[in-house]
Amino acid sequence: MKRYCLTAAFCLISGISLSAMPVTLTLDGKDFLSVSEIRETADGHRTVYTVPETALELSPETDLLMHFDADGEIPEGHYRLVRGTVSSTSDIRKIGPGAGRFYTNETALSVQPTADALFATGNEPGDFTVQFFINPTVIENNEILLYWSNTLTDNDHLRYQNLTCSIRNRRLVWSFERFFRNTEPKIEISGKTEIRPREWSFHRLSYNSRLNLLEYSMNGEEEKILYLTPDGNEDNIDCSPLVGERPDSALNIALRYTGQMDELAVLRKATGPVLPKLFTENGRILFRCIDLGYSASRLERISWEATVPPAGAVNGYYRISEERLDYIHWNEAETGDPSSDTESEIWIPFASGTFDKPVRGRYLQIAVNLLPDTAAGQAPLLGPVSVTYTPNKPPLPPIALSAIPGNGEVTLDWVPAVDIRIRGYRISYGTAPGRYTHSFEIENPEYTFDHHRQYTVKDLQNDVLYYFALQPYDDAPVRRYGEFSKEVSARPGRLYE
Repeated sequence: MKRYCLTAAFCLISGISLSAMPVTLTLDGKDFLSVSEIRETADGHRTVYTVPETALELSPETDLLMHFDADGEIPEGHYRLVRGTVSSTSDIRKIGPGAGRFYTNETALSVQPTADALFATGNEPGDFTVQFFINPTVIENNEILLYWSNTLTDNDHLRYQNLTCSIRNRRLVWSFERFFRNTEPKIEISGKTEIRPREWSFHRLSYNSRLNLLEYSMNGEEEKILYLTPDGNEDNIDCSPLVGERPDSALNIALRYTGQMDELAVLRKATGPVLPKLFTENGRILFRCIDLGYSASRLERISWEATVPPAGAVNGYYRISEERLDYIHWNEAETGDPSSDTESEIWIPFASGTFDKPVRGRYLQIAVNLLPDTAAGQAPLLGPVSVTYTPNKPPLPPIALSAIPGNGEVTLDWVPAVDIRIRGYRISYGTAPGRYTHSFEIENPEYTFDHHRQYTVKDLQNDVLYYFALQPYDDAPVRRYGEFSKEVSARPGRLYE
């Protein structure tokens, strides 16, 4: 989407041409030559993400994946939403456009496993990993982030089983009841690092069936390791999990929790205590070459709409030239030290806003570097970029041109345009309309008493009809000629002697 907006103001200040009206171009995704990813927002703007927007992409190892990027989002993987509706917020998010917003049990979600899910009835999950980001509004005991329950038959008795992830004493606690074979009925593993309110943290619980090992990590750091065997080592006892027989069991999300959650995933594998790939790479956006239309056009302003995290930054660069570079040069996005001494190839850094010093040229190119906040794991979000410039149009043609016949001559009379750049005029004429076989240039002649200008074209043949038109030219080192005036005609003759 490209919008052109002419500023509706005529400048009558002395020294400025009436033709010099600022023009604003709004550039967005269609004007990008290179960028990692572009998404279109609800208002039609295109925004740029410089690195992956999610901690995980859907793969054969994905059992459940929820990005919480939009209201009403549907779970990916082998689960279906049976209660609640995803409520997303873009104001407080960790990765991507949004994060899940929860308030006690009013916004809780319930997802039910399908036949292929890890927690499907009668399944034996084997290795698995559960991971997510949270940003609690407050820290209270017994806030429940995840809760799953089922029933097992043991010696003709129904036994209750569950998996719970909750907050206790400002720490995350994972509790399993009758979930693993050949172990104590209840197993608990908790962290040693406190969770802070209004601060994002990443949590991962992983089970390795070969080692009978439960491992919990927070922010990529190991919090607790627990062997499930009775003697606490890697015995060859089968401690793998087993899912009960109740078909309507469901995984409840944020059952009692107030705050944000992002990138919830259940994986069919055991993983180590490492953070997912966040915003650690700089992004660069290269825009197409913009033709400002005329030589020595003045660049007034380049600005953009951007959402920038606390330690992130958006840096702009431009290069401007009187001659269009070749295709390869215009598609190079490097904005570091120039590789040549050609002035038009040098990238000049600038901040969003108005230029303090005059910047002139015809061909303009813009590049923007997006620098992430690596600590927070957030990258800048760039919206439309606006370019305002004043075209340096050729001088305006004269008005009210008239031709007065004489004996072997024709006197041209006109009203000059209000344009101080006019240095002189090129007079063109011929004996057929629009076909000028003769032309010559004159410096600005003297004004007449009524502020007109006049010039007499001599050595013409009497009784021949001549057609005339004028073009102004400016005082630039390389002359630029304006448009032709209206065409006039006159027939010189002896009767005017």
